[in-house]
Order: sequence, then structure tokens, then C-alpha cells
Amino acid sequence: IPLYRRAARDGHPLAQVRLGVVEMRSGQGAMDAASAVNFLGRAALRGYAPAMYRLGRHYAEGLGVRRDLAAAQSWHFKAARLG
Repeated sequence: IPLYRRAARDGHPLAQVRLGVVEMRSGQGAMDAASAVNFLGRAALRGYAPAMYRLGRHYAEGLGVRRDLAAAQSWHFKAARLG
């Protein structure tokens, strides 16, 4: 995990997504969901399609963010356009 954290801080999208998944699976509740959204959002803004898809799911389900179906749809469309 420390190497993923360092890589995520350095802006590597795959590391950011992996940390987001780890945060969600840690089972600590809303705080971890918000942390996951933070990591996923950073990777999504770098144009990483898997992060866009996962971020869209978080918006659709209200995990770590307020439920926002328009934002979910937007992130899913962006991910789909990238393949």
C-alpha cells in the first residue's frame, strides 16, 4: 500500500484507482467512501476510463458523495467514449 500511496501522490491514475478500491473495501464507512471518491476523481480527471466508470457508480449509488444521477451519467458517458 505505501508504494501505491506514493504513486498516487505522483499522479499515476492506476495507483489512484487501486487506492480508491482499497479504501472502499476497508469497511470503515462514509469516510473511506469519500476517500475513494477523492482518489477516483483524481484519476478520472487525468482521463483514465476505469476511474471514470467507478466514479460514475459512486455518484449513482451515493457512495462518498451525494447521489447525483446526472453526474453519474456524465462520468459513464466519458468512460464509454474512451473505451
